[in-house]
Amino acid sequence: MALLALAPACGFSSSGGGTDVGPPCFGSVVRICFDAGAVPMAPRSLPATEIDTDKTASGDLCDQNNDQKASYCVVTGAPLTLAAGAVLTAHGDKPLVLLSTTTMELLGDIDVSSHLG
Repeated sequence: MALLALAPACGFSSSGGGTDVGPPCFGSVVRICFDAGAVPMAPRSLPATEIDTDKTASGDLCDQNNDQKASYCVVTGAPLTLAAGAVLTAHGDKPLVLLSTTTMELLGDIDVSSHLG
């Protein structure tokens, strides 16, 4: 079963004072920190698709350049959009996190409900 968490860029924080700045991090409910130079900067338009949150193969939507990749499927973009009429579904043991480092426009449907039987 997948759980959806949205992590808007307004949760950005970094270490204060001095020249030793920590990794760029986003989110307040789920804190996601990115590897050096791996902060999402490219726009992403989510397709009408099904996401397996447990899958980590190359080409998958789950970002693998963050400190939470073992616990969450983090889908990133700058901005992140889902067109009107598109349906995004997700399943798997890892919760789904949609994270935009700029704006997020989710006009379609996101289904992370349980469909047993």
